[in-house]
Amino acid sequence: MKTKLITLIVMLISLSSFAQEFNRSNPEYLGARATLNMIPEIEIGFAIDDFEDKIERDILIGKGVSVFYRLKKKPIDIGLRIGGFSYDHTTRIYDGNRQKNKNKIWNCHAAFRFEPLLNLPVQPYFEGSLGFNHYKTKTYTKQIGARLLDFIFETDEGGRFNVERLHSDWGTNYGGAIGCYLFLNKEHHSAIDIQVGYRSGSTAKFYVAKGGTIKEDPIDNYEERESALSLISLKIGVSVMGF
Repeated sequence: MKTKLITLIVMLISLSSFAQEFNRSNPEYLGARATLNMIPEIEIGFAIDDFEDKIERDILIGKGVSVFYRLKKKPIDIGLRIGGFSYDHTTRIYDGNRQKNKNKIWNCHAAFRFEPLLNLPVQPYFEGSLGFNHYKTKTYTKQIGARLLDFIFETDEGGRFNVERLHSDWGTNYGGAIGCYLFLNKEHHSAIDIQVGYRSGSTAKFYVAKGGTIKEDPIDNYEERESALSLISLKIGVSVMGF
């Protein structure tokens, strides 16, 4: 765990060296910052402790979006984060159809950020979050080439069928992070947002693929596991600020 955390912090410091120097005296910076901040982002999660053993993977790749509201003339943002990880997909081809089975961990967090006003090449911040995770596994089937056939013949016959939710479980989640904005212009309206954080969640059940030959019954391709979510994450996003 320590090695992963140190590696992510070094990456954060290295990336920040590409930032420009901005004049952020307190009144000017607070007045210049926009009211709303939207951040589409990519997240790399490094599973640790029992969660790493149970989910049987070191790295989870995910995506999400955050929306923050800046309190008037205060270095504090409050907002909402929505995102998740996708893992262990299996596909079975039969009779001209493609059956897909997907595992996902969705999360939704209320979050706040505090930005210490320092004369640095980047704008650092501290973030705290509290929310929930949704673990789910689903299956559906589509005719191979259905999308192309629908386009050619202007029909909608190739939609998904045999759609079924195989598993669903919920858990609470909290976390903390440090990050920074690498502003792309002097008006502070756009920036690269880089963040390293830790997340911990309550115990929940999820599915892990067994491997081997893909079986006809989707549930037979998976094994149920149970663990508390625990991971270190690296988020990289593009911050777009507006009034």
